[in-house]
Parts: sequence; C-alpha cells; structure tokens
Amino acid sequence: MALIDTLLSLGMGTEDCLYRLRRDLPSTSTVIYIHPLSLSLIPTDSLTYGLDLIRNLGRTVPDWDNEAWTTLTVSHEDGAVKAVRDEWAPHFLPVDANTRELPRINVLDLEVVASLKNRVSRVCLPGRPRTRILKICPFAYQLRYLEREFRAYEKMLNDEEGWGKPWGQ
Repeated sequence: MALIDTLLSLGMGTEDCLYRLRRDLPSTSTVIYIHPLSLSLIPTDSLTYGLDLIRNLGRTVPDWDNEAWTTLTVSHEDGAVKAVRDEWAPHFLPVDANTRELPRINVLDLEVVASLKNRVSRVCLPGRPRTRILKICPFAYQLRYLEREFRAYEKMLNDEEGWGKPWGQ
C-alpha cells in the first residue's frame, strides 16, 4: 500500500503558509507539517484545495514520498526547490499546562462523529460509547491560546461554587 496524505488544516499567510497533513503509511499513521516559505512554490489554485495541494507537493518537493520526516521547510533557492527535513519540531501542549491528570491520546485514533467548527469536533474514543468534544491546536502559534483556555476550564472546574462542573454533581 502506498502512503496516503490528507490535508487536515492550513494556516495561510500573505507570503508563506503552514500545512498539517495526515500521512497514512502501511503500518501506521502520523501527522506531518509542511512550511512552504513562498506561496509561489505551489500553483495559486492549489494552495487551499487538499487533493491538488498534495498532488503538487508530490510533484514539486524532492523525495516527498520519503517516510522519514515529520516537518518539512520548503524554499526556492538558485532556481531549484530545496526541502529541509525536521529543521523544527512539531508543537505540543506541555504536560504541566493542565494540573488535572488527563490522558494523552493519539488524535488519529479518534472517530470524528461531527465537525463542529474548524478546530472543534465531536469524537468517540476507541472502545467507549460516549462522545467527547475535541479541540485541536493545529499550529504552534495557536498553542498559547489553547493553554489559556485550558487554564480557564481548570479554574471553573475547581471553583467552590461548582461553575463548570457537570450537571447533577
């Protein structure tokens, strides 16, 4: 089975962009990040359309199908496309960002029941019937906002008057 890439999210700037893709490999699935430093690397009509974007990245980026990278910075230098692998690490929420002992889960294992907003979905955990709300932070620049939101939820859950606690408790 060949690898299959699916566009998960994009962050479009005026001069560059960030892409977050799901990459399904024969034995596993992972998330990869691509940072084209110039919008001219990809045809304009393909910048935001997943299938065309992935097809053009595959044609443009040397060794696109190489499975041994997680982040990719793509530039145009001296008339050639240059791809630097794993120059930066993917972002993550630090363990101490939330004082409650919350489980770490692989979001690729979740079944999306409904997409509620761009970064918010109703999901099922593997082997569990109840749905949960999943809010993701696709790119590092958004992480500080998610951390602030987590701190607010934590404060509400620990409030003496019970604000934020599930009804009936």
